[in-house]
Amino acid sequence: MVVKNHHFFNICFGLLSMTACKAQPESLRSAPSTTVAAVHTAPQAVDHGAVNAANVSAPSAGSAATKAATQTVADDRIVKSKPVNLCGHYVQLNIPKGSVMPEVAKVRVLFLNQSGCSATTTATTTATVSSCAFGWKYHPVWGFLRHDTIKNFFTAHQDWFANAGKGSSDGYSNWASSQPAAGKSSSNEDLSCVVQSIEVPYQDGQVITSQPLNPATYLIIVSLEDKGDRIKQRGTGSVTVVANGSQTVPITLINHQTGASAGTVNITVVGVESKSSTKAGGAPAKLGFVPDTLTQNVNVCGAISLNIADANNVTAAATAAETATLTSSSAGGAFYRDAGCTAAVSSAQIVVGASTVAFYYKDSRVGTAMLAATDASGLGLSPAAATATIGASSATQLVFAPSNLSQATGVCGALSINLEDQNGNLTAAASTISINLSATSTKSGAFYSDSTCLTRITSTQIAAGGSTVGIYYKDAMVGTPILTATDASGAGLRPASETASITASAAATQLVFSPANLIQAVAACGALTVTLQAPGNIPTVATTPVPVNLSTTSKGGTFSVNADCSSPTRSVQVQAGASSASLFYSDSAAGSPTLSATDGAGLGLSPASETALISNHSLAFSGGSLTQDTSICGTLTIQSVDMNNGALSPPSAVTINLATSSSPTGAFYSDPGCQTSITSIQQAANTSSTVVFYKDAGAGTPTLKATETSGLGWNGASQTAQIAAANTLTFTNAQLSLVTGTCGTLTLQTKTATGSTGTVNTAVNFQLISSNTSTGLFYSDQGCTQQMTSATIAAGASSITFYYKDTTLGAAVLGAVESPSQGWMAASQTALIIPQ
Repeated sequence: MVVKNHHFFNICFGLLSMTACKAQPESLRSAPSTTVAAVHTAPQAVDHGAVNAANVSAPSAGSAATKAATQTVADDRIVKSKPVNLCGHYVQLNIPKGSVMPEVAKVRVLFLNQSGCSATTTATTTATVSSCAFGWKYHPVWGFLRHDTIKNFFTAHQDWFANAGKGSSDGYSNWASSQPAAGKSSSNEDLSCVVQSIEVPYQDGQVITSQPLNPATYLIIVSLEDKGDRIKQRGTGSVTVVANGSQTVPITLINHQTGASAGTVNITVVGVESKSSTKAGGAPAKLGFVPDTLTQNVNVCGAISLNIADANNVTAAATAAETATLTSSSAGGAFYRDAGCTAAVSSAQIVVGASTVAFYYKDSRVGTAMLAATDASGLGLSPAAATATIGASSATQLVFAPSNLSQATGVCGALSINLEDQNGNLTAAASTISINLSATSTKSGAFYSDSTCLTRITSTQIAAGGSTVGIYYKDAMVGTPILTATDASGAGLRPASETASITASAAATQLVFSPANLIQAVAACGALTVTLQAPGNIPTVATTPVPVNLSTTSKGGTFSVNADCSSPTRSVQVQAGASSASLFYSDSAAGSPTLSATDGAGLGLSPASETALISNHSLAFSGGSLTQDTSICGTLTIQSVDMNNGALSPPSAVTINLATSSSPTGAFYSDPGCQTSITSIQQAANTSSTVVFYKDAGAGTPTLKATETSGLGWNGASQTAQIAAANTLTFTNAQLSLVTGTCGTLTLQTKTATGSTGTVNTAVNFQLISSNTSTGLFYSDQGCTQQMTSATIAAGASSITFYYKDTTLGAAVLGAVESPSQGWMAASQTALIIPQ
């Protein structure tokens, strides 16, 4: 595209790939009779002659793959022309909307090499550059400028030239003294300090794009000027550019007349591609994100680019404009075209000749987001995928969840204390966070560590690496207490605070036992709870103490308030402000006694009643001893039995732990394929047995055990298993029949003592023998070209295949003998060799 800027120049440029960065200059417009085509070589192999000014926006999709830059001036000063070489990278100058004065007409940006200016350059002749202050006038962009324009620029920035040691403080004088007469050319002028320059019309809020810079440190000079070339605002900065990287530098603008701050512009600089990524690619085949794993915090604007590669993952140039649709799996994620993430986009375009386009990604949600770019141009490019890991910002506050606890008196309500950043995202604690707990309802309300509100606490912790901790709150009084959680670790976290709503409980109508069916062994001491409940099974707080009478139909049964059942009692009391009372039960006789709790206060409460199961229960393995080979997944049945070995079906689930003395080779499994190992299992309520599976890779007689761990005091089960190892070698071929000189297949297999195929725990080596010692040979390959005299069945395998060839007619005896011997039985079979 062509950009016209006042009377200074016309620029025509195209984005070229690294494999198409050659161009011929267009014919010069109003060119003087003397034209110099200059080729410059500078430090870091920067082709400084191949830089040009950039237009206001990126080139259109139809930009030619090869164009040239030309500059023409009105006062017939010398004109230079060089091919443009953008190759898919950009320098972005983001001008914040409304940040500059309305009379500003154009923008100029200059990139200067700060690493020194001693280079040999080639123009019409070869000359050595001695100072940066000389020869600026003939830079491919700045060289055509009028005398007064350059003077204005030098005068405005002579402080930098003095400090940089590039001559005297009067930079303009140094420059002017080296000028030839007007309209004359000079072949020994060099511009190696001026790496890149940009001059475009000013537009409020614009993004200016230009070509990339080689890795180096550059001084940036920005000038905003009016139509008369007078500087209105200016600013300087420094940036270090790396290959394949992107750096953004804020430049503070100063009002040139008043010296006051006039706002900030951001310059994003992209480094040229490294050699490995600029290798010439083939036909475009796929899209790819760079990087393909993006890691950043919430609401951070992170740079990412989309590349085109060939089928071998080598960077390739677009042969047609490629538009890709951008999507994120996160509802809080979005793509942007600017480094401030203010201009959202849903697609990106790689223009003809380019291989990449840069943009940005921001997400407001913590977690992992899947980013995708899909071909929307019908070019058949495979999609790109990337993973964005979005972390929370630093923790700033403690927060209650839920934020409005509402419950009745006496209810034990669950709460969480979360560690969050300022955006409300959960944040992992770098170290343990200690938290103090308090409530304005000091006499009736309290925090607890357990769901039954038995263990009272005044503090808790969020462990290092954690982001939340669970607690409980209960209050016996109606009201709106304020709950507070305060950082006690000195981390400066804002405290959590909320107002709870404690409502009156409904009137109690019944007493209820928990658990509903007590199951325990003879003489065991089992825990019980009797609770006041309102209609709907809602726990209700007693306003006054409620005595509860206890009874059992078993002569050997007793209640107690002690966990060891040492102090028998016939009653307990639900205290005022509580909804339940704890007790314990023990019975010296097996049976099914009925336990009862009745209202002792005359409140008309329905009594609690349940049937307990008191027995000398045991677990037992059914079906006899387990006998199997090392490769077998065997079935085991565990039964619940009473004192007479009769099947027992407990009314609630029973937890059973599983163990084997053959660890780690032996293990229990939940599936018949022995894929999912387990160390415990539950026998379901109202069933008398459960099935598990066992496999052991080691031969022997391991002891298998099943132990009840539900606190019922049951006897455990134990049995000795018989695990047989593979100990026999055998040929799977009944008889090998071969034509003389042909190659036949043999398979050698391991068998166990029970005759089944068994895998070996350690490798088994064996020798191969033929009775035709000179003509009968074994081979490792199907073509019988690689001779072998021994073979190995690998650990975990059960067989091996090899080959045999013989030229002697008749019967040959083949054998496989373990070597060194570990007691394995040898394999043997006959091979019949017949004529052709």
